[in-house]
Amino acid sequence: MGKKSSRSSRELSKQITKEKHVDIQIMDELHEAYRNNNFRVNPIDYIMLDKELRDEYEKEFGLDSNDTGYDYYTHEEQIERYAKNMLFWIKHTPNIGSNNLWKMNSDVQVKLIYVTNHMSQLKRKISELRPELQKAIHERVKELQLTK
Repeated sequence: MGKKSSRSSRELSKQITKEKHVDIQIMDELHEAYRNNNFRVNPIDYIMLDKELRDEYEKEFGLDSNDTGYDYYTHEEQIERYAKNMLFWIKHTPNIGSNNLWKMNSDVQVKLIYVTNHMSQLKRKISELRPELQKAIHERVKELQLTK
């Protein structure tokens, strides 16, 4: 095995998604980071899906998916932004039916874990908003689902 990485798997994933060429050392560090965290899916599949969905997110929203900066939004913009974000992740949630997670193929497992992680983060952010804003976001999600 290689030397132990001091960078987190999230830092490594961010670096990989920013670069066109993926350095083997970074991949080894990421793999080791995932192994140390008992991550059960292939990290390479996870990285490829991350890159694919970040590219699609950036194309759909016109935002850098790695940008953690803050901006100011009107009440209506905030509702629309969160509702469209929610729909983005709903659209990418794999339909697993009654399958057991561990009986699914690797690609479906990776996508399910990735998407549910992002959905969870988004729901947590929404839950921190004022109740009336939360309600408006959920109503807007329903409206947008009916128009699609």
